[in-house]
Formats: sequence, structure tokens, C-alpha cells
Amino acid sequence: MKKIISIISLMFILVLPAFATEIVVPSDGDQIAHEDIQIIWDSNEEHRLVLKDADTGDLLFDHTLSESSFLVYKTLLKPGHRYKIELHSVGENESTSISYFTVKVKVTFEEPTFNTPDAYDEIKHTYAVIGWEVNKAVDYYELSVKDKTDGIYILDTLELVDDHYVCPEGLMQAGHEYTAYLTAVKDGEKKTSTVSFFTKNVEAEVDNPVLSKVGSNEYKLGNINLSWKMTSDVDYFLFTLKDKTNGKIVFSEKKTYNTYYEIPESDLVAGHTYEYTVKAVKGSASSQDKMDFVILEGNVGNVNILRPSYNADVPSKFQMTVIWSGTPHADHYLVSLKDLTNNEYVIERKERPSMFDSIEIDNNLMKYGHKYKVFVAAVENGEESWDESIFTWGYPVLEYPNIDGVKKGDVIPLDDLELKWDKSIEPDNYEVALRDLTSNDLLIEEELDKAMYTLSKEALKSGHSYELTVTVNRADKSRNRVVNFDVNEVELLEPILIADEVYLHDDIQLNWDDVEGADGYKLTLQDKITKEMILNEYVVQESNYTILKDDLTNGHNYVLMVTAYNYSSQASYVVKFSIGEVIETKVSSWAKGFTDSVVKKKLLQPEFSSQLLNEPQQSLTRVEFCRMLVGLYEDFSDETVDLSLAKPFGDISDLKLEEQEAIKKANVLGIISGLSDTVFNPNGLVTRQEMSVMLYNTYKVINGADDIVYDFKDDFGDSESIASWALSSVKFVNSKDILNGDGKNFNPLDMATREMGFVLIEKSHQSFGQ
Repeated sequence: MKKIISIISLMFILVLPAFATEIVVPSDGDQIAHEDIQIIWDSNEEHRLVLKDADTGDLLFDHTLSESSFLVYKTLLKPGHRYKIELHSVGENESTSISYFTVKVKVTFEEPTFNTPDAYDEIKHTYAVIGWEVNKAVDYYELSVKDKTDGIYILDTLELVDDHYVCPEGLMQAGHEYTAYLTAVKDGEKKTSTVSFFTKNVEAEVDNPVLSKVGSNEYKLGNINLSWKMTSDVDYFLFTLKDKTNGKIVFSEKKTYNTYYEIPESDLVAGHTYEYTVKAVKGSASSQDKMDFVILEGNVGNVNILRPSYNADVPSKFQMTVIWSGTPHADHYLVSLKDLTNNEYVIERKERPSMFDSIEIDNNLMKYGHKYKVFVAAVENGEESWDESIFTWGYPVLEYPNIDGVKKGDVIPLDDLELKWDKSIEPDNYEVALRDLTSNDLLIEEELDKAMYTLSKEALKSGHSYELTVTVNRADKSRNRVVNFDVNEVELLEPILIADEVYLHDDIQLNWDDVEGADGYKLTLQDKITKEMILNEYVVQESNYTILKDDLTNGHNYVLMVTAYNYSSQASYVVKFSIGEVIETKVSSWAKGFTDSVVKKKLLQPEFSSQLLNEPQQSLTRVEFCRMLVGLYEDFSDETVDLSLAKPFGDISDLKLEEQEAIKKANVLGIISGLSDTVFNPNGLVTRQEMSVMLYNTYKVINGADDIVYDFKDDFGDSESIASWALSSVKFVNSKDILNGDGKNFNPLDMATREMGFVLIEKSHQSFGQ
């Protein structure tokens, strides 16, 4: 029984399938950065590896490999796409392993930047503000605050989307050291910045009141209004006045909630010097400041400017009004306003009736950012008592530039982008910055003097994401707007190029259609004979390239692939050509320059030129000269010829297709005619007088000319032997200096050579073009 069980177990093991090879990297479901990826599996046996774009269905490669790994270059992969790996075993025990992975979209953001507090600032512990610059690419921020003095976190991982956090009262203690940790989070990726700072002691919580010095601090007898400034909140102020002339305290610690105090005339004595003290009180803490002033002897009461206060910054959005405290005895007031920036008076001693204690100044007289001094004098019986105040006329609010032309989240076509934004008041300049978020390159950073900019399409790339920042600057302030947008992916067209099938062994200039949306072109050139890669994805920016003669071999065949590419796609076009094997022959010296010119101008197909120049002294046939004349015609005209109208020559059917087409085209155009309607005699030799007739016919077709009577340029002794049907044509070619005799005779029945045909084609090309 045990033996039977063993046999059954063995049979079961034998029929089990072989274990499938497992894909080790990447694991199924992995998310991988957009980099080169090494695919690894756990077998060194031969396998077939297939990689597909699961989103688009595109097959990226299908290779059979004997190694256990394969490197996939990141240029094949697209951020955000999902890919499928298939690993098929090769052999008797077939199995398949499948794995999926996703390429992460690259996230570009920096560590967050604190606005406040600065490193090791000393700040108030109540309602402290922690602020930072917002990055639009960030999903949210995490803020933690540690009390380094006590060694505990008072705030731990608070999620925020704002640009600041106000610490509530009671969160921090006075006199402690703290560290704030700010973490920017984007798609799970985190970057953190820190800042350390101190909180002030309670005793230092109240700042000194800053007393305003008015004029020379000498006053006429009258009510005096004294003011001061504060840099922090207080509960109240205590005002004390001492007569320094007699040493008496006039009054002590009068409470006020205002930042000014009016001393009545009854408390003052002309000619005395006084000291006043202002104490700021906050809870149990306080601080103070002192200042002296003198009461002058005289009858005119003091004038005291209330607004604008000394060293004030007056916002330009308000009506400019000067207000002062009046004197009971003034006849009138005199008001002056001086621009201290350019040292010019705007208003000089303008009289104001005594019943008024203010004057409105036309805002149009003021200049943004200029510093001014205002004087108000009270006049009584020719005596003056005056006060002055200095202020700065502020700039209007610097508005954020609202960009017109592209909005946040737009997907725009690849084209020039016209940008405009609201023109600010009195800006110093504007700045435009463009960053390619896909490549993280700063493409543009320019200063402008106008509120518009044309973003050229040459600066943009198909399928890329961009961050556009427009900043307006004025004095020490700036405002900016940031707009993120994408450029449509452009489906690239094939870079079509026209290439000859055969080229002479020389430099070859190739041109192709410029492809819109392409970042550049990659060229691959292979010698099909030697399998050598002469160019392997060689990158060029222009839509042309010259293949050098030294890179080519006479008689070899080549394949050229031109690929237009951008960040997300590519399109290719393939052409094949060969280098004509031209056997060096001794072209007659009198014909050499003409044959070279015909070849260089490509008046004839390169392989046809090579064929003729292999034996240049051989007699020229009717079909050969016919092809030469058609090549001459086609250089002047690209009109389509209906070959079905040609005579039905029965003796040309065995010729090459290009030879048949040349005979038919020449016949339809009227350049040649056959021996009859059905016989052309393609291999018959051409005489000099037959050539003359064919050249004259070609001239008339090209220039649309009728028959014209020409005269001989030369005197030929055998002119009577020229056939009557050829006489006018011979006169034409002789008068045009295309075909001449040997100095005595024309020799109309002599046969022409191939090199003579080249000479006649070049001379005719020069003559017919005129």
C-alpha cells in the first residue's frame, strides 16, 4: 500500500508545471520616480520581455533576452502613466509573470520660507504671529512649535493652508525660547524649515512713548496740545507737568487714554520753562519719556499743528488736510507748504481767516513719495507765533497685477501668448519670470517698463507645465501674481523629406518639413552593406542636415531616419538612397566643364548621369538624348503631362519604365516624333542635324515660342548637305552658339557622343534661361 502511495505521489510531482519566473523589481503596484528603471527577474534562462503603456495601450518594446535584467530608459516613460510588464519563459515549460507599476509625477517645491519672526527675534508672547511665504504647488503645511526652555511641544503638527498662524494668548510664556517647525507637504513628500525666537519678559512688554517735538518747543502763551506716539498697545497714559522755573509740580499723573494732552493756558506762565512726562502703563508694567518746552513772553497765543503729526506717513488715498489748534487772539493764519524733496514751495504764506483752524490742500499738488514741511503761523498785530510739521506723502496702495491672457489651471495651445495686467500707479518697473515646472528651468526673468509682455511660443514646449510670475515694484514694496498653466501636447507630424534614390559620391544636403511643436530632430543613418551606424540619434535643431562625402562609400546603400521629438512624443520618417558608382573616365577636356556643371545642377537623374559618364565617348542613342531633353525641360517647368496622349510606339515596351515615360512625355510635348506612329527606334543613334531639330523643339516648348527664321552665325562649306527639314533648326542652334561645326563644315550626318550631349544640355540650359 505504501508503495502504491509513493508511485502516485511521484506521478503527481512529475505532472506539476514548472514554477514561473518571478519579476523581482519593480514589484506589482510600485510607484517609481521618473528615472531609468532596471527590470530584474529571478532567472538567467532565456525569456521574452514585453513592456506596454497600460494607459494608452502602446507597445514600448518586445525583446527576447538571456540575461536576468533589462534597463528601461526614462525617455520611454511618461510621468503619471501606468505600465504593464509581461515576462514569458521560452522553452518547453512556458509560463508568464505579470507586474504593473506607475511612474510618479515629479513634484517640484522648496523648503518653506518664514516671513516672521526672523531668526532669534524677541517678540511679544501674546498673540504672536508666525508667517511664511505660500507656495501654490504645496497641498498644505504642518506647523509645530517647541518651547525649548521647558523642553515641551506647545503645538504639535497643526495642518494649515494659510500663510500665517496667530498664537492665542496663553500658548506661550514671556521670557522663553521657542522653535517653530514648518513642513510643506505635496503628494506625501515633505520639506521642513525651522526658525528659533525669544519672547519678551513681562517687564519689557511696554515700549517707551515717543514724544513729538513741535517746532523749537517754544510756545506763545495759550492752550498747548502735546502729542506722542506708541509702538504697542497700552492700558492708559499718565501725564505729569513740572514748572522748572519755580520747581513746582503743576499737576501729577493725569490719566488719559489718548495719545495727546491739552494743557490749558491757565496752568502756564509766560517766560517759564516746563518739563512734561508721559508714562505708558500696561498692567503692572510701565515706561516713560520726558521733554522740556518754554512759554515765550508776548501776546500772540501759540498755534499747534494737530495733523499731520510730526514725521507722519500720510496715505495718498486721503484728502490732504492741515489741522491746528487755534489761538484766541489771532487776526489770521498764514499757511506754507514746502516740498523738501525738491526744495520748492507748493504753497507760500497763504492767508487763512482767524475763525478757521484747518485748510484742505489739493492732492494734485502733492507728489508720491516726497517729504513735505507744513508751517502754520498765527498773526496778531504783526507778531507771529508758529508751528511746523514734517510728513511724507505716501504712495497709493500697490495693487496686485491681475494677469489677462492666461488663468490658473489653463491648458493653452503651443502659440505666442499675449499677456497684459492692470497698470499700477507710479510703479518703478515690472518683472516677468517664467519657470518650466517640468524641467525645473528658469526660462525668462526680465524687467519691463510697461504692463504687457509677449510670451513667444519658442519659449514653450508641448506637454510641459509652467509657472508665470508677474511682479510690480515700487520703492521698497512689491506685489506679484503667480499663474500655473500647461501647454497642450502637440501630436507631432512626420518630418517628410524628399530624397533621390541615387546620389553621386559628394556631400548630400537634405531638407525636411519643419514640424510644429518639435523640440528638435534625431538623425539615424545606417550603411546597409556594412551595417555600420554612421549617425545614431544625432540631434539637430534645424530642419536640414548635410551628410559629408567622407561618411559615405561609393556604391553603398543607406537608410536615413529623421525623428521629430518633444517631451512627450515623437514621429519618424525613413528614406532609402544609394551612392552611384561612377567609374572615373577620361572625359574630353573640351567637355569636362560642361559635364561637371550638368551633374552639379542635377539636370539629369544622378544614376542616369553616372551611366552615361561611365563611357562618355560612346555614341548617343535616341532614347538617351530624349531623356536628357526631358530633364532639361523639367528644370524649367513642373507642369503635368498626360502621357496617354503619346503615340502608341510598339518598340519601347521592353525599355525601363523611366525610359518609356521620357519618350512619351517628349512626344506629347512635341520635342520628338517617331519614324512612324508605331515605331520610335529608341536604340538608333542620333545625328547632329537630328539633335538640332530636337533642341529647337525643346526651346519652343520651354519658352512658348513660334517658329522664327534664324541665320547662320558661321559659314559652313557643307550647308547644302543639311536636310531641308533640319535646316531652320541647325540655323537656330548655330545662331545661339549651342552647336557649331569643326571650323569649316557642320557635318550634319555625324553621330553625336554622350559627352557632346552633356555639352549641348548645359549650353541650352544657359541659353534657354535667358
